[in-house]
Amino acid sequence: MENKNPMPTNRSALCANVVNGKIYLTGGIVDGPPPSFSSKSELTEVYDPETDSWTTKASIPTPVCSYNSAVVNNKIYIIGGSALYTTYTSFNQIYDPETDTWAEAEPIPTGVRFAAVGATTGTMAPKRICVICGSTTQFPDGSNLTQIYDPEKDVWITGAPMLTPRLGLRIAVVNDILYAIGGFTNGDNVLAVNEQYTPIG
Repeated sequence: MENKNPMPTNRSALCANVVNGKIYLTGGIVDGPPPSFSSKSELTEVYDPETDSWTTKASIPTPVCSYNSAVVNNKIYIIGGSALYTTYTSFNQIYDPETDTWAEAEPIPTGVRFAAVGATTGTMAPKRICVICGSTTQFPDGSNLTQIYDPEKDVWITGAPMLTPRLGLRIAVVNDILYAIGGFTNGDNVLAVNEQYTPIG
């Protein structure tokens, strides 16, 4: 392990995405410990591992934290999350690194935070973004939602529900099959669940 140039702005509850070898970090919380989470960041900061340097790019239109994120066709999708700690958003905000611009797409049908996301590649299944489980209430109770986005048609459909409602889980994608692992429900019930989801198509 070795230290690298730190992110310019202290932040938490955000996602990192890689496009063309650079790491993009957007939004998140800049101050205020739980449960207030008082300030959301609109920043997009980009790290270049080759030069160990950071640059600031166009700000996200609606600052969010605890959102869901995926990369498809070299564009970054920021989906749902919290605009305020107790506010669930349905925004679907798309960042294009090539043009350094943001656009809004079809909102997710049910706003969630602390969900997990997996993107299929179009090889074994159609190219889609799957938003799995997550919290849909003010309290940390997990859902079993499977919400699927088609970036080409800009439409959402509902997939088969997960077997175990939860939030704070993680998704791994192998050969375009999703594995939903871990998470918790009811605030303190930590899970070891591993469920396989085969996408439509």
